[in-house]
Amino acid sequence: MKQSPIGCFAVLWISHSHLDMETLLANIDIPFTFRQRPTPLVGDLRPVWRISLVLLMLLHSRGKKATLQKLHVMNSACRSPDTRRDFLRYVQGNARKDEIIPRVEPSLNRALNLARGEGLVETEKGKNIKLTPAGLRLANQIDKTSDCLEAEKAFLKAVESFATEGRVEDLFTWNISL
Repeated sequence: MKQSPIGCFAVLWISHSHLDMETLLANIDIPFTFRQRPTPLVGDLRPVWRISLVLLMLLHSRGKKATLQKLHVMNSACRSPDTRRDFLRYVQGNARKDEIIPRVEPSLNRALNLARGEGLVETEKGKNIKLTPAGLRLANQIDKTSDCLEAEKAFLKAVESFATEGRVEDLFTWNISL
């Protein structure tokens, strides 16, 4: 046994390459148990979360459709409490558009492809992404479920009238004057 640098605990230095698991466990002299736990994964990397968000974004868009550009802006704004707060500040006129830098995330494109494969969305005239009847039913069901995506739903409802295609386009148009 070798003392740890802080001197509080005895640390047994064991090389995994020389001992098998049984020997390793036999040298631990305190009771312990192993519990299988899910691997934490942030919501925006989960395809089901992202597809549900896409359906809600389209549900709260004019005509239940939106351009890919608008979906990327809204997806970026919905990403976290900080991004939602910052976008709301912009909507209320308390932030400049250079403070709202939309991210274009490949995971949104994957979610759109999965949603299209499931028959939830379709492309209209090569420009807009639109809810199908099945997508509309599912989006309404998600919207009515009270304990599902609460923060995202509240945010999308708060910015629904502001987040038009024209205003989204304006976020990508910058006039820099030095």
